[in-house]
Amino acid sequence: MEKVKSPEEGFTHWYDEDIHSAINPINYTQALIDEMGLKSGDVYLANGKAHQIESIDIAVDRLVLADPTVNHPQDARSGQWSVPITGLYQDWRQGKIDPATMDAVA
Repeated sequence: MEKVKSPEEGFTHWYDEDIHSAINPINYTQALIDEMGLKSGDVYLANGKAHQIESIDIAVDRLVLADPTVNHPQDARSGQWSVPITGLYQDWRQGKIDPATMDAVA
């Protein structure tokens, strides 16, 4: 995930000027992913905690995340959770999340 260049409040909803209607939600979600440079395996920091993207599901606007600092399956922090892609995009635009480096998660 790339670092956002100019954080803004909220985000712009795209509109297809050629057909004068809203863009298909799947295409919209894909455009958000493309703008962030998001891919499976990316690690980012939110509130000082590392989150690794396990999978991306554009059809239902969800990311499955895991804590990359946990190795043991019985650790209380282990497990996966999901977040909406649109919510992640909004946080990214507002500068609330940053790409992580291996040093940041070690």
